[in-house]
Amino acid sequence: GACTSIIAQTASGQVYHARNLDWNLPKQVRQFVLDVEFHRSGGETVFVGTTLLGYTGLVTGLKRGGFTYSNDARCQGGKLLDNMLAMLLTGAQTPGQHARRVFEQAPDYASAIAMFEKTDLVDEVYYIVGGAKAGEGAVVTRDRIGTANVWRLEPKQSFFLLETNYDHWESPPSSDDRRT
Repeated sequence: GACTSIIAQTASGQVYHARNLDWNLPKQVRQFVLDVEFHRSGGETVFVGTTLLGYTGLVTGLKRGGFTYSNDARCQGGKLLDNMLAMLLTGAQTPGQHARRVFEQAPDYASAIAMFEKTDLVDEVYYIVGGAKAGEGAVVTRDRIGTANVWRLEPKQSFFLLETNYDHWESPPSSDDRRT
């Protein structure tokens, strides 16, 4: 599969977040992709997100007035056995589980970025995060333990960030150059 996420800002400062979700999911699994509203007691919607039925994590999310998120696999999502061992032995979380926790706890963009930079993960990932204010956009490139890079939206240099499944500071492989 291949994912592409974009954070862009208009001349007036409006931030947009777009992504495709072009996994190679079997047709039988696609019917279990859901958009869900998460509520606190009292009925207030805290955030909305895309997930798979039975999965406790998020693939994408939006906290109104706060931030948006998508993730793209890094290093092809790792190896299943290594990921499972990391989870069992270290208590590491999947990127989607970590994202859900960020949405439950972070009130705003800055807090979300700080949280996306922390927590041990079972596999490497790109967290693409948009905010509610001008200039709020970043790609947090994560290793299993720690952050490899934070690439921030700099509207004076470029009005957008485009992340695929490769480190932005490296040239993409010629066999999969979705950036160009």
